[in-house]
Amino acid sequence: MIFRCDISLSRWTYRLVVFLALFYSSSTAVRAQESSKTGYDDSVVGISFFEKSPQESLRDPFSKGNVELEFLGGGASSSLYPGARRPKITFVEGDARVGLIVSDTIGCSFYRGNFEILLDGFGAGITDGPGSWLVGGRVFGRYNFTQPGARIVPYLQVYGGALGNDIYRDHTQKIIGGGFEFTTGVSLGALLLISRHFGLLLEGGYQHISNADIYPHNAGLNTLGAQAGFFYFF
Repeated sequence: MIFRCDISLSRWTYRLVVFLALFYSSSTAVRAQESSKTGYDDSVVGISFFEKSPQESLRDPFSKGNVELEFLGGGASSSLYPGARRPKITFVEGDARVGLIVSDTIGCSFYRGNFEILLDGFGAGITDGPGSWLVGGRVFGRYNFTQPGARIVPYLQVYGGALGNDIYRDHTQKIIGGGFEFTTGVSLGALLLISRHFGLLLEGGYQHISNADIYPHNAGLNTLGAQAGFFYFF
């Protein structure tokens, strides 16, 4: 009797092992087929942060066509060459940006990356110097230096735009001549990815504000500043 039970048990064990082997092989084939359709391999998740071909992966935030949302806060100051007619101006600023990845990944070395266009709206309150506020909008052209598996993505950007202000109402200064001014600048920054689509950012740079001589006073305002915030890719 014991011998028969052992034989029966061994048969059921054999059948169970065969069933599990068939199930595993079929599920592996299904996953491989899905990976070939989507261009994304789940087996890579535990090894690298990005897939080896970001432009082919739907989960890579830096894929062409992806949209980014950013919120930043910081400040800037015109501490260069202050004087009676060129007073020092310091302000705190808040920005909201929406960006679009407009190119596939290019390059294969330290310059590997892609291009992004961002629209920016900002408001600033003056804490030191004439006037009390600046409000405007800018267009950014950014290059993201992306590397496979990297959680820190440096970027370089240039921008141009326009703003309104009330600094011009102080007639003892000559840097800002009117309520409407142009703004240009360049900045460096870095994105720190906490997840595939969310993270923190830090940037700093130079900004120039002037009116292209459409007003009598046009010495211009030159500032250095830094900002920090967070971003989300859709």
